[in-house]
Amino acid sequence: MKTIGLCFSTPDMRSGAWRDASYGKKYPGAGFMRHLVDQGFRVMAGESVLEHIKALSIAPSEVIVVQEERNAIGQDLVGMGADARVLLCLESPIYAPHFYDNIPTNFKHRLLFDGGTEHVYFSSFDDEDLKDPVPWDERKFLCMVTANKHYSMLGKKNCDSLSYAKALETQLQDYRYDAIGYFKGKNDFDLYGRGWFDLARPCEDKLATIRNYKFALCFENGSYPGYTTEKIIDCLVAGVIPIYRGAPDIEKYIPLAAFIDARNFSSFTEMESALRAYPNDRPDFRKWLQGPRGRHYNNRVFAKRILELCQ
Repeated sequence: MKTIGLCFSTPDMRSGAWRDASYGKKYPGAGFMRHLVDQGFRVMAGESVLEHIKALSIAPSEVIVVQEERNAIGQDLVGMGADARVLLCLESPIYAPHFYDNIPTNFKHRLLFDGGTEHVYFSSFDDEDLKDPVPWDERKFLCMVTANKHYSMLGKKNCDSLSYAKALETQLQDYRYDAIGYFKGKNDFDLYGRGWFDLARPCEDKLATIRNYKFALCFENGSYPGYTTEKIIDCLVAGVIPIYRGAPDIEKYIPLAAFIDARNFSSFTEMESALRAYPNDRPDFRKWLQGPRGRHYNNRVFAKRILELCQ
């Protein structure tokens, strides 16, 4: 039996915590892992596979590497003779600049937002997450869920990266700060997330939190082709209207009717006025999520795709 080595940098991989549904809620993009079971493969964390190889209980030639970015364990396994099969990157160049500077080409399948062998869809939800929406009139006005993870906190470690320098030209984190600066004075706006001190509320369950709002500010950390993350998908799953800014080609992946494009407003004053006048008869895009395009973002469907690439 072939062994899939999951070489990801999220914590607790070795312990097998990725097999639990709560893991994907805590670490966006990891929810598909628990569905990589009972499909003719033995699935293990890369660290565990490496230990088995050193103990001579697994041969490197029997290992298929599914690797995130430039994961060191995955590179070690490939160097030992494992099959470099699937390479993923779920980060933008702001947070993975050295990966974008020199993307490994030895992987047969490179699932990236832009420039890979195929597009990577940021799998974000399970079927059980699609619950009946809260009635419109019972919802609060506006929220934003994001950690305070500004690029200025990265220090000098990326100053030598050309990808990082280019990414800063289209970063949206300052725009996110400006939005918070404008809306924080409104008594019907709520900010959630870590690192905001007394400005933000804690958020233990994002979907349960945002489904109680009509709108959610939904800004990626940068404007990069194809870069659509869990932020907009979470809103659609919860039945919230996303105010989106991010991928310049967002309409290739998400229907324009599913969100309000923040680029259409010249100011936050204009944005607020439009939101307060918004009708309450918008379509329910949970149906789109269950269709052929939307299901790309389903954890189980994404896992099935990974398994197909490993066949």
